[in-house]
Amino acid sequence: MKKLKTIILISTLVMIMVVTGCSSGGSGLGGAKTFNLSTGVDADFMGLDTKGTANLTFDEEILLSEFSSELGIMPDTNIYELEESDPETYEKLTKIDKLYYSIELKLDKIENLSNGDIVTVMLDYNEPLAEELGYEFELSKPEYEVSGLQEPTIITKEDLFKDVEVEFVGVSPKAKVAIKNNSDDEILKNIAFYAEKESDLKKGDTVIIYPDIDHSYLERKGYIIEESTKEYTVENVDEYITSFDQITDEVLEEITKQSYDYAKTFLSPSSRFVMMKDNNDKNLNTHDAEIGNLKINNAYFFKNKQITKQEMDTGPRNSLFVCFTFDIEHYEHESWDDHRPTEYKDMNMFTYLSNFIITKDGEVEVDIMDLKTNDDVVTIDQRKFEDYVVTRNLSNFEYEEIEATEFPEQEE
Repeated sequence: MKKLKTIILISTLVMIMVVTGCSSGGSGLGGAKTFNLSTGVDADFMGLDTKGTANLTFDEEILLSEFSSELGIMPDTNIYELEESDPETYEKLTKIDKLYYSIELKLDKIENLSNGDIVTVMLDYNEPLAEELGYEFELSKPEYEVSGLQEPTIITKEDLFKDVEVEFVGVSPKAKVAIKNNSDDEILKNIAFYAEKESDLKKGDTVIIYPDIDHSYLERKGYIIEESTKEYTVENVDEYITSFDQITDEVLEEITKQSYDYAKTFLSPSSRFVMMKDNNDKNLNTHDAEIGNLKINNAYFFKNKQITKQEMDTGPRNSLFVCFTFDIEHYEHESWDDHRPTEYKDMNMFTYLSNFIITKDGEVEVDIMDLKTNDDVVTIDQRKFEDYVVTRNLSNFEYEEIEATEFPEQEE
């Protein structure tokens, strides 16, 4: 490949000799000669002010003409036979070839240029070889002042985001960001925006919004964007409540009413068969009992320890357990004839609701249709009841106990 490159250069030199009438002779290869490369160098500038680019051009024919004038080769020389017929001349030509291809001209800065900037041409070449061949290269004009760059239209950060609507939706810490570009500007309306993080957001997080910009396209249109990101704080999103006192009186009134209705229906002999336990773990059932004195004994509000963590994907964030006591008169099968029921005081059951939220508008919401209980925990055994409601939840939840007086009174 190197041999082929040499042949191409030699062919070019021979052609120049024919066109320019250059012949052998001169003082280049025999003695030191300084060659000013600036005669063939020029710098062009294009683009927008502050974003301009530079292009360095070099007229190689000037250098080739210089080299050809030093060669004693006739125009009709067969260069393919030269290596064997005149090894000395061929060796000289290969050294010229090597020197020619060692010459490197480049600018110290070619991008992000402004009118008035100074760029410098840097020169590098094989100096030992040049000295051997009797050459020294220089640049009489190594610096160029940047000029002629077009004044751009600056799109400021304010302009860029003026019509961008950023909204946070969902419940913290699982909120999401929704972005809409409402601009009718011919340039700005075609810019799409995206968030560094789009989901699993909690209140107080910082979200960076980026425009999806083809800077080259905008610069060709004469525009430059000054700053292209903006930070937004996650706010105005729904949150899970973290304490009982956040539940409004209106919501608590509805919870109390629905819990009473649910408990009455649940314990009603005509609605279903509910198994209950006495202190000896004996089965009692609602079909053989009369229920009375149903009232709220206390309540527990549970807050999940991971309530603000994005990693929590399952389980309730919070729950309210409303604990009831009630009395029953239970009729044993063998005593139906003499109607002597066994009385049990302070039986226990509960209802619960989960995932209370406070909306961005300050309203407390919970799905009241999600009211539940557990059939297996209707018991007179207070310790078993508390173990189920409280103790088993301590590893994942923090809790507060609420007095019955916090709930509005309900008629029997």
